[in-house]
Amino acid sequence: MSTTISLDFTKLLLVGLLLAALYVGLNPKRPKHPPGPRGLPLIGNLLDMPTTDKWLQCRKWSQEFKSDIIYLKVFGTQMVVTNTLESTLDLLERRSSKYSGRPRIPMSELMGRGWSLALMPYGDEWRAHRRLAVKGFDAQVVPKFNLTFTRNAHGLLRRLLKSPEAWHEHVRHQVGAMIIEVTYGLNVLPKNDPFIDSAEKALAAIAISSMPGAFLVNTMPIFVRY
Repeated sequence: MSTTISLDFTKLLLVGLLLAALYVGLNPKRPKHPPGPRGLPLIGNLLDMPTTDKWLQCRKWSQEFKSDIIYLKVFGTQMVVTNTLESTLDLLERRSSKYSGRPRIPMSELMGRGWSLALMPYGDEWRAHRRLAVKGFDAQVVPKFNLTFTRNAHGLLRRLLKSPEAWHEHVRHQVGAMIIEVTYGLNVLPKNDPFIDSAEKALAAIAISSMPGAFLVNTMPIFVRY
């Protein structure tokens, strides 16, 4: 019985997707978007998305289409990529009331990251969280961290003098150490600190969860309940 129900659901899903693709293909009234690579039915630009160095590919598209703003779509996720500081400031600062919203990422919510200010949708709750963040790190508060900043800067310089070839690892460690000390008041280990490792793993998981097309639930949020 369960197998029959599963097969019926799969058939209905496939039929629905085909009808949606047919509708999109035949519908002459399409919204105007910035230029970008032409995608395929249903999956959009999924096959165009690079697995590494995405910023380099986006820059190539910007040059190819002679536009600072590029449009991409993967399944149901629409993306607008800004390739210059001017276009970024124009959309996100000068016209922030229109373009400051954030897309919902159901997979991040399932991972327990819905509370994050960076992922939270624009609204009253986001504004309340932002006020607290600004209050804790505004221009009047930051000077109290000067000693922490100076100590970490000296630590970075000592590491660079000792082994300049490992500069990337030194910068990674010292920046992580400074953030953890300022945020939580904790001092990290000189090497292989568990707090820094945990933070980097969390950031990597968030990045993967928000990748377009990586999880079906991001395209079809209805699957959150299952």
